Amino acid sequence: MSIITELFEIVSAVISSLVDALISAVNGITGLFYTESGFTFVGVMLLIGLGFTLVFWAFRFIRGLIRR
Repeated sequence: MSIITELFEIVSAVISSLVDALISAVNGITGLFYTESGFTFVGVMLLIGLGFTLVFWAFRFIRGLIRR
């Protein structure tokens, strides 16, 4: 039983480390787009680009519905 217990401890430690690394990576990336004072320049440009993409997608979708 001791080997199985140690194996589960090692696996849980690896999973915990991976989750911690993922959380710190996401926090680092979000710092590029958003800070305590608001959106950064890169974040604003990303939002504008996302908005244009959604609008153009909606126009293309509606135009495709009309053509049918």
